[in-house]
Amino acid sequence: MARLLIRCPVTSTLVSTGLDIPDSPGFRRLVPRSGVLEVCSGCRRMHAWWRGETYLEGRPERSERRDMH
Repeated sequence: MARLLIRCPVTSTLVSTGLDIPDSPGFRRLVPRSGVLEVCSGCRRMHAWWRGETYLEGRPERSERRDMH
């Protein structure tokens, strides 16, 4: 299992959504379509998020993956 993260729109840091997801190639299918982070650990504000904005802890972000090719 890996922590599901989003990027805080205020601080640009990765923060946990509070969800753990199996670290598998198709992990996005297991992620809810959207959610709300009640208290962001980066800025203490509330953030709504959607599936496409999520990352798994320990995996490269989308932009980093593109740079690796």
